[in-house]
Formats: sequence, C-alpha cells, structure tokens
Amino acid sequence: MTAARSKIRTVSLLPTQFILIAVMLASGACSRKSNDAVRTSAAPRSGMISVPGGQFYLGQEKGGEPGHLVTVKAFETDRTEVTLASYGECVAAGKCEPGGSTWAACNWPGRSDKPQHPINCVTWEQANAYCAWNGKRLPTEVEWEFAARGMDGRMYPWGDAAPDSQTICSNKDRTGTCPAGSSPADKSPLGLLDMAGNVKEWTSTNEELPGGRKAYVMRGGGWHYDGLTPTMPVRVTERESLPPSETAADVGFRCAADVPGN
Repeated sequence: MTAARSKIRTVSLLPTQFILIAVMLASGACSRKSNDAVRTSAAPRSGMISVPGGQFYLGQEKGGEPGHLVTVKAFETDRTEVTLASYGECVAAGKCEPGGSTWAACNWPGRSDKPQHPINCVTWEQANAYCAWNGKRLPTEVEWEFAARGMDGRMYPWGDAAPDSQTICSNKDRTGTCPAGSSPADKSPLGLLDMAGNVKEWTSTNEELPGGRKAYVMRGGGWHYDGLTPTMPVRVTERESLPPSETAADVGFRCAADVPGN
C-alpha cells in the first residue's frame, strides 16, 4: 500500500517582494501598538468626565450610618443625565424604544419642545440598551456614589450645606424636569451635574425585592418629592429600586465607561 502524500507547492519570491512583505508586517505591528497606546492614554470621551480610582465609605451618613470601605477603579461617566435629544438619536437609529408616556410629566411626547431635558419614563432595559448603543454601560451604584461625593464623606455633591429649590432641580411643587445641567450649584467634586436633583438614575446594580422579584438600584434624588420630610431627599446616599421593566416620571439615567487597563 502506498502512503498518501500531501503536495506542497513552493512559490519563489523576488527580493523586492520580501522587502515589501516585511515592511507591511512591521507597519501593521506598529499600527496596532500605536492604537493600543492611544486607547490607553486617551482623554475622556466627549461629554464624559474621568473619575480616578480610590477608596471611600459607601453609605456613610455624618452623625449616623458609618458606611463601609470600598475600593473603586478608575472609570468615566457622563457629565449630565442623558437628554431627550441624545436618546432620540438612538430611537432614530432603531436601537432604542421610544420613552414612555404614562404620566403627564413624561418628557418623550413633548421632546421637540425640550430636547435638552433628561429622558425619563424609561425602563432599566431601555437605559441599558441606550448605553450599549453608545459603547458604554450603566454605572454600578458604588461608582455612582463615588462620583457624586468623592472621598471626603460629604452629604451632598456640593458639600454638607442643605439644598433649597434654588440649588437643585427638586421641589414639592414642581411639575416636571429641568434642562440637564441647568443647576450649576448641583455639582459633584469632579464636575458632574444633577447628581442630587432632576431625575433619579438607574444603575447596573441589582437586588431582590420581597417575593423574589429582581430589581435594579436607582441613585440620587428626583425633581419632585412629597414634602413630608423636613429636608429634600437628595443626599448622595439616597437609594431606591424598581423592577427592570417599570418606569417613573422622576427616573432617568447617565452612562459610564471603563478605562482601558483597569
């Protein structure tokens, strides 16, 4: 029996062809290395702010809850909450569903009149889809609180002084949102806006509700509160949760992104 042999075809290359191939390979390697360097050292994306890594006491309340020490890796986050104009681009691209219209305060039906207001009345699933379309993600609740308060244990994004209706977009008599970023006093140590007022924000952190229902955590304060408490519920430790398919007129979101190498 004769063993089968594979046929090998040899190709002769001219010296100049060897040189051309070598140059192309070297160029490709350099290009990849250069791109990696750019990604590693790139400035924050447009509309985003860099949040350096660090440690802080999550949930710490001055004179109350001590919180617990956590470590946060560096990341980026949107400077403002996602606006109707930006969300509309995702809807137009066929990658997002339109915002809801369950309540009169839902912004989507009147989006042409207030494009710079934050999108609200969106589910967690819709918020997550929008961030993914932009190559981003929702922040964890740990990242959200760290970006809102920094490492000095402040009670509000701007410090420890209690807010009033002139400081932030939050009032028991309000009937809807404010333009995103229009309350300059509502600013975190790194320059993020509306971390206390305007809309509460979805995060990627989930938890289990009574009865075993899955829910996602929302952080921050919204544009409306019932007025039953002596101070506005807009501290950096404010925390609620909703099932991922539910919406509210005082809930929106902002996106985050990883920093290469972290």
